[in-house]
Amino acid sequence: MAAVVTVVIATSVGAIAAYYGGPIDAFFMRLADLINVLPFLALLVVLSSFFDFGILELAIVLGVLSGFGGTTIIFKAQALTIKVKPYIEAARVAGGSDLHIIFNHIVPNLMPLAFLNMMFAVTGAIFTEAALSFFGLLNLRTSWGLMINTAQATGYLLAGWNYWYLVVPAGLSISLLSMAFYLVGRAFDEVANPRLRKR
Repeated sequence: MAAVVTVVIATSVGAIAAYYGGPIDAFFMRLADLINVLPFLALLVVLSSFFDFGILELAIVLGVLSGFGGTTIIFKAQALTIKVKPYIEAARVAGGSDLHIIFNHIVPNLMPLAFLNMMFAVTGAIFTEAALSFFGLLNLRTSWGLMINTAQATGYLLAGWNYWYLVVPAGLSISLLSMAFYLVGRAFDEVANPRLRKR
């Protein structure tokens, strides 16, 4: 959910900012800069103290923050290279409206990059959820981060390797799941980027 929200927002905002330029571009890029300089995890810790976050609410907040953040800058840079293509000018001359050109010509050409960024966004969301669960800041019934938090709260985390089975499986699961999505993202990168394809 976090990855989908991130990609939908970043693709739309990046395409709109690249197409219109001027004040619209400046507004969205300054907003992205502002979100980029904020300490992401610390901001979520503060927000979770004011709001009761479940897994769905956390996914939406992560998606919105990531979508309006650095991911938008990446998509806008790619959209700028698409904006100058001859078929964009042909669509404009043929009478296509701005929204038609953006969502029927620019956005579809951003899809390979969108799928790639979606995989990496999932990895970041997994780590963020695990960290917030470890701090006990999410309203969840169970979570790998919550399992490690329980081991820490009961004094087993620093008790040496005698109780490794309370910590290692959860930590290993987080790492392996994140690694799986990262490897899928790398595979998408080779498909989406012609320069990385093997001859």
